[in-house]
Amino acid sequence: MSRARNRIRNGIAASQRHLPRRKAIVALLLGALLLAGCTAQTGDVDEHGLRPHLRVDLQLPEQLAVGETAAFMLDVTRGDEPVVADAVRFVLWPETAPEQRTELAAAPDAPGRYSVAYRLPAEGVYVIRAYVEADKLEAMPAKRFAIGADAVLELAALEAAQAGAAPATGGGGHHH
Repeated sequence: MSRARNRIRNGIAASQRHLPRRKAIVALLLGALLLAGCTAQTGDVDEHGLRPHLRVDLQLPEQLAVGETAAFMLDVTRGDEPVVADAVRFVLWPETAPEQRTELAAAPDAPGRYSVAYRLPAEGVYVIRAYVEADKLEAMPAKRFAIGADAVLELAALEAAQAGAAPATGGGGHHH
């Protein structure tokens, strides 16, 4: 029995001699893992640490009239640079009749600028949505616009109702 105890004692003593080396190896491996995690590829980031995103500025014509062709434009940028999009299309429809959608492929006018011409058939409130795909990113801005005096009043009422239903920003409220 003493022979077995000696083997156990010798084994423990041997493992204790190697313990500092094992600790050093484990510490090196943990350090390497931590450094690998801290060197994540960030690519281009803005001043807030966010990757630049597509910005789409959808522009409505200054003058709109029934039966006249209007030019709808948009500018696509990332940061301050124009972006040549992979695909740009506009979809228009009367606010109350989304099933009457008209889809139009946009034409490039300059790097990052796209437009489409469309003849508006009747007075009313319309929705225009642009679908932009560039560099594996998508943006889909939409705007409402009105043609005719009654439609302008209707649009103003819609926007006022939306603004009243929007949640208040800032102060107060119950937080969990």
